[in-house]
Amino acid sequence: MNIVPKQSLIQFLSALNDLVTIGLSEKQALDVLEEDLVFKHSYIAPIRHDLNNGLTFVQSVSDILQRYSFLICEVSNIGITHWIQFKVEELQRRRDVYLLLIKKSFKPFLLMILVCFLTGFIGIGLIPKIAAMLVQFNAPNPGWLDFYQGIFTLFTQYGLFIMVVILCLNLLFFRSARQFFYFLISPMKQDFMIKEFLAIIESLSNQGMSLKDIASLVSVKNSKEELNNRFVKFQSMVLYDHSYQEAFHALLQNKQYEYIIEQGIIANKLDFAIRYVIQSYHDRFASFVEKFSSLLTLFFLVITALCILMGFYITLQPFIQLLEFAL
Repeated sequence: MNIVPKQSLIQFLSALNDLVTIGLSEKQALDVLEEDLVFKHSYIAPIRHDLNNGLTFVQSVSDILQRYSFLICEVSNIGITHWIQFKVEELQRRRDVYLLLIKKSFKPFLLMILVCFLTGFIGIGLIPKIAAMLVQFNAPNPGWLDFYQGIFTLFTQYGLFIMVVILCLNLLFFRSARQFFYFLISPMKQDFMIKEFLAIIESLSNQGMSLKDIASLVSVKNSKEELNNRFVKFQSMVLYDHSYQEAFHALLQNKQYEYIIEQGIIANKLDFAIRYVIQSYHDRFASFVEKFSSLLTLFFLVITALCILMGFYITLQPFIQLLEFAL
């Protein structure tokens, strides 16, 4: 699954929705958009291929959108403009939240890379000259310089073997780090999937589709058994037990949200209740991303500070030792 929706996809869907709204048919809208080289090869060709294979226009667009979705929604006979408008809003909100993380952390990340590069340049280019200077003045080597020279000698003799070992360790570390990261964000991912499901319910119910029909069309894609069971229970209670309140209880497992949904059902304003819960989930996710970006920025700044201190230490400490030895 792709994480950050492409801006070109959002622009394509928005343009497609505008053309269909003013009265063009889906195929006429594709013909107009085909003249734009940004859209031609990325989206129009796959849609035409699906249409030639007997899929409806909604199904073809939904296949493209499933790259950015945790759920599979097998819709076919709904209003294309309402569906596209709903998807555009969802994709844009998701993109804005992820871009918030990138914008807040990108500059500290670049600064960290630059400082690490400069520190590496000092280590590779300056240390041999420092060692030669100390030898010239018969000054003892600092402990860290002896360690560096030992490591350099070891790499000279067994460089290929060491690189293979480091690569294997990095692959193992990356896999473990990725699993740990997924473990940390799994509660937020779960909330994100529920939010997406509620958004689908809101969109399709506004087009006259019943909750039973919606429950029968949506399934979870590549999810853990625990969350999948929550969706299965929701579908079972809606389709067979006809208990909407218990169904939302099994899905949400949040007393505040369950109460809001319950009041929406009692007042026959379920769509308003769902909209409120969706916004609450969105706000929680945005708050999580903002806190995570702050921690990530702090991490980059700490690494940057350590690299700067290391660079100063490598540069100044031998000269201080040389002066002390001369005096």
